Amino acid sequence: MKHLSRAYLILIFGILYIPILTLILFSFNSSNSTASFTGFSLEWYGELFASAETFIALRNSLILAV
Repeated sequence: MKHLSRAYLILIFGILYIPILTLILFSFNSSNSTASFTGFSLEWYGELFASAETFIALRNSLILAV
């Protein structure tokens, strides 16, 4: 019974964390499409942090968190 509950727990954590890990991996994709991984790039993060709205949203989130 203990092995069955451990297997069930691993399955549930896999269902929860595999999509998150996939999203993190594909956030470094140099392609516009998520259908295939074409190469490693920080282009999307550069565009994200080049925007002033991003920092305003980050500041507001930190204010609300505290």
